[in-house]
Amino acid sequence: MNKFKKILTNLLDQFLLAYFVFLLSFFITDFVFIFKEGISNLSVHSVIFIFLLGARWYLDKASFDNSLLVKSLKYISKLGDVKILWFLSLVLAFIFLYIGIMRHFAFSSAGIDMGVTDQAIWNTVKGRLFFSSIDGNINHLGAHFEPVLFLIAPLYFIWPNIIILIFLQAFAVGLAVFPLYLIAKERLKSRFLVFTFILAYFLSRPLRGAGLLDFHTDVFLIPLAFISYYLLITKRTFWSVIAIFLMLCCKESAAVLVFAYGIFSFICLKRYRFGLALLVLAIAWWAFVTNFVMPHFANTKVYPYLKWLPFGATYTENILAVIKNPALLINLFFSNDKLIYYAKLFVPLGMLSFLSPQHYVLFLLPIAFQAIGSINHPGMSTITSHYPAHVLPFIFISAICGAGRLVNFIRNKFPVKDIEKRVSICLAAIIIFLSLFFFGKSDGHKLSKFIHSAKQLHSSEIRMALKNIPEGASVSAVHRLVPHLTHRKYIYIWENSPDSRYLTKYVVLHRQLIESDKERFDQVIIELKERGFKEIYNDKYNDLFIFFNPMYKKEFLENRQGRIII
Repeated sequence: MNKFKKILTNLLDQFLLAYFVFLLSFFITDFVFIFKEGISNLSVHSVIFIFLLGARWYLDKASFDNSLLVKSLKYISKLGDVKILWFLSLVLAFIFLYIGIMRHFAFSSAGIDMGVTDQAIWNTVKGRLFFSSIDGNINHLGAHFEPVLFLIAPLYFIWPNIIILIFLQAFAVGLAVFPLYLIAKERLKSRFLVFTFILAYFLSRPLRGAGLLDFHTDVFLIPLAFISYYLLITKRTFWSVIAIFLMLCCKESAAVLVFAYGIFSFICLKRYRFGLALLVLAIAWWAFVTNFVMPHFANTKVYPYLKWLPFGATYTENILAVIKNPALLINLFFSNDKLIYYAKLFVPLGMLSFLSPQHYVLFLLPIAFQAIGSINHPGMSTITSHYPAHVLPFIFISAICGAGRLVNFIRNKFPVKDIEKRVSICLAAIIIFLSLFFFGKSDGHKLSKFIHSAKQLHSSEIRMALKNIPEGASVSAVHRLVPHLTHRKYIYIWENSPDSRYLTKYVVLHRQLIESDKERFDQVIIELKERGFKEIYNDKYNDLFIFFNPMYKKEFLENRQGRIII
């Protein structure tokens, strides 16, 4: 019986090590090249793995520590913290970079956001400060106040390529593990628990919603929020102000985060003057940017996004509506879709954020801001967008502090030997399990999807065909083609620009990529020909069409009044 048990144990050890490698491979593949449907759900296989690991421990507790997997993990744990952090940071950045590039080459990046930012920076390098035809022939600062783009512009002198944006977004996400580690180490004594939060960050689904989407300056808020918080709690005032100022330069809505920092500094850190200064700065910044700067560049009378307010067109109308009917707030903050959104944000970290009341303001204010905007812009309350970048860092910060508070409470309440270690291990197990449970489909699934999509669309042939369009020539193109054509002063999204789509020198349409008029694509082609457009390219699949406009006159575009397009 002992011999059979030993054989079974050895086999299980080898299988667990192979299974663990199999789980890690999910971050780069879903094995669709072997299995027709692919294998992509990390959550399911993680549960199976955890069950088998428990069975192995139960089978022979004495030899468990000497199993192949445990010995391998122990070897890794003996490496220095910095080495482990660099490894995790670079792996995470590589995953996001590789998937981001493949996403772009599969024509899944969008003209709105990705194309807009690329064109604004490219035009800046050409001497046209943040000019964006996609936004509506305005300065991009009217669409979103993102002066941080000034820091990116010099890179376009070296290599003017949209891949730079994908690279910066990927490494912003990856490098954030360092300030997160410093915060966790400041609040937690257990090294094991510290790295549990690093692993939870690595597995975070909302993080992927922000980092694997089109480039958004919001993603820079993730490392900056961690850095600024660490500098605040360690009382490095000068550098914390620099980090906070950079946050304000990422997006106009970052003023909400700075306002939360002001309350936190005033009430929790007892830094009254500093907290008051942050409150004044946040209010003044928001008022100045949204009432003067953005309306000026957007050619509008008011902040363009006031239309996203839920109960009226002005702040006053919304306040009065809530005073008259407070029940409006219940649906605003506690509808089913909102509750699901909250669960996806907080449950992966075991709801530990709610054990740190002093940090509530840091995550409640940005969540409230997003809930208000989501009434007319549903994407603000989903984890598959860039909006979680505003709240995710503070959920991690509060969860770390909540975990530290819980460990201290149990240690003081039950002064038993090794109680702190046991609680830390239990918390770590819960966090890892929940993070894996909420992870869902693997990164490899996305990568395989984009590789397959690129092949199906004949991506390389499309990109080669687009070179038929002269550099700098004005273009109207379907949404998904726009990011590949943005290095020109005038480019418009076909689906969003009915008043300018026929004024450009070239028109580029694709049967599979067009988002509107898909059912009448052939009729659209006929209409273009009837308008006098000359077909200069049609691929062998009868999908991609490039038209030249013989009636094109540059002044038609130059003389158009700019106004933001939302």
